[in-house]
Amino acid sequence: RMVNTEKMINVSRYIKQDMAELRFDIEFITPTFLGGAEGNAEIRTPPFKNLLRRWWRIANGNLSPEELRKKESRLFGSTEKDPDTGKIFGKSKVMISIDQPQSNTVISSETEKSHLKRFLYLGYGPVQAKSADTRNYIKPGCIVNARIVAPESEKNMLIRVLTLINLFGTVGSRSRKGFGSIAILPKMDTEDGGFKLYNIKKLREEIPYLHKGNGMISGDKKQYPYYLSSDEKGMLCWNTAQKSSYQEVLSDMTDIYRNVVGEAKKTSSSGRTILGSANEVRTTEIKRIPSPLILKVVKQGDKYSGRILHLAYNISDEIKQQDKVWHAIYEYLDGQGLKRFGGATK
Repeated sequence: RMVNTEKMINVSRYIKQDMAELRFDIEFITPTFLGGAEGNAEIRTPPFKNLLRRWWRIANGNLSPEELRKKESRLFGSTEKDPDTGKIFGKSKVMISIDQPQSNTVISSETEKSHLKRFLYLGYGPVQAKSADTRNYIKPGCIVNARIVAPESEKNMLIRVLTLINLFGTVGSRSRKGFGSIAILPKMDTEDGGFKLYNIKKLREEIPYLHKGNGMISGDKKQYPYYLSSDEKGMLCWNTAQKSSYQEVLSDMTDIYRNVVGEAKKTSSSGRTILGSANEVRTTEIKRIPSPLILKVVKQGDKYSGRILHLAYNISDEIKQQDKVWHAIYEYLDGQGLKRFGGATK
């Protein structure tokens, strides 16, 4: 059962002179599968803090793996010891609070869940052929108040991270396949805790190392996502055509992703692994690879469109033909008339 509260958790006691506050709304654009072990839809802070950390790593991708780990642990907390001081990193310096919506925004009835069956290809797991077996989800259109309190020195970096989340971020189960698409809606910058998100041009100026290379990933020593890759045509991110509903966009992306999988499998025997399926290379310890391809639905006014982002990185030196597979996928996506997001990156 979803827990409702009248007011957002009071974090004012944490706001000291050297602390900054960021206040914003989170809008759920597509069905979002969040919750505990029982699968009941519930808006909780841990998934959003994990989302913040994930995109923080990319915004700080210029750091070495060792420095990245230390900086992340100092900011977000860790039970491990700081190798520089010998002391435990301790608690997180970043606090997130999320209000619970005043009205019931959880879809639980079999009738209301039945329309998700047509997205079984993208949503398999939380979405089942039998509507009764489909998990409860947060209803699209739900908006909740959120607040971050963090050191003043980290304010601009966190605004960059929230910008990345607004552009590319998704949360919850099957969130890399279009579900759990969210928008970050800042409070007016004239209000306490208000701020403005960056556009993609300003973001590039703020994080000049955000883009890299020609989409070549084989041999990269950093085997985790740490930048937004580009090639000679632009960022490795494609927008689908605008539609009047998120359902239409998910239908379009179902067809696109099914064909992307076909291209990957046709190009290499490791194609499905490279897209994030169970690993086919039995000599490695990698059990399952999170998909480097993120599908998101974005809302602009009363229109919706899809965004397909490749977070390029070297999955494993043991998995061959990664570049060949991805270039085949890029060629397919460009051949569908999809527009590259963000324009030229040079």
